Amino acid sequence: MFALSEKGYYSILDKPTRYASESRTAIKPKSLSFCGEIIPMTEPDVAERFNKELDIYVKYKYNTRILIKRANKWFPKFEEALKKHNAPEDLKYLVAVESAFTNVRSNKGALGFWQIRTITGRFLGLTINEEIDERLHPVRATKAAARYFRMAHNIFNSWTMAAASYNMGISGLKKRIQAQKPDTYYDLKLNSETSRYLFKVLAFKEVYQNPDKYSIYPKLSDTDKIPQKELTSSIENLSIYAASISSHADSIRKYNPWILGNTIPVKKGESLTIYTPLYPNIENIKNSIENSIEVIDSEEQIITEE
Repeated sequence: MFALSEKGYYSILDKPTRYASESRTAIKPKSLSFCGEIIPMTEPDVAERFNKELDIYVKYKYNTRILIKRANKWFPKFEEALKKHNAPEDLKYLVAVESAFTNVRSNKGALGFWQIRTITGRFLGLTINEEIDERLHPVRATKAAARYFRMAHNIFNSWTMAAASYNMGISGLKKRIQAQKPDTYYDLKLNSETSRYLFKVLAFKEVYQNPDKYSIYPKLSDTDKIPQKELTSSIENLSIYAASISSHADSIRKYNPWILGNTIPVKKGESLTIYTPLYPNIENIKNSIENSIEVIDSEEQIITEE
């Protein structure tokens, strides 16, 4: 989990509750599912591991509200992308744990909402070069993640295992399964991070779906008012294109962080949607400045003639 503020969201939500007095959760859920797979909440160990993660989200309500607000903005787009690739929409909850819905870079070089490494991103079909890094494109990165989950599900025949492998890798999880021969993910003995990983995801799903139950009351997200444009051909010079639509190249890059350079390649037969913050008064300001210069020049000419 990555920081939401300078105080460090990671250090807060990654810290388990240690005392009973820290548990402020309301009525805990008796049944849970993930991607249609039932979570064995009747097992005391499973319930305890889940409740510890849930307590953290509930205890630090301010941070959880921010997460939910970000989720409200991105989840509809993620759901559509996952559906197109025949992946369950519950996988969208992993982003809360992976990056807190921010384009962060890990110390291992993983980047973006889905924390994808360069070699993995290219393997999953993302464009990553000096001009474009689609790991920073939340929707395209979601499509790449969906391809991964489909591949992992074909190997493990379980979405829960596929999600766990996203944290520790397919080969790493296969070795644990071969050595321990568990019945389910919940029987596996894993490293601390992966052991907690899915429970963090499940806990966020619970608070996201039932914020009132835990007195979180998130504010509604503001509607995304930034205009978008669909590109059907490549942009060879972003600066010229931006000027033609009353925008700035830097502003376009700011709202489309996956655009690194001054070109936007669009593959033949495909389209690409970008955010295009507009500044309709640019021409008016420009004309006003030019008119002011003309007035000054005229005044200087009159003074000279006098």
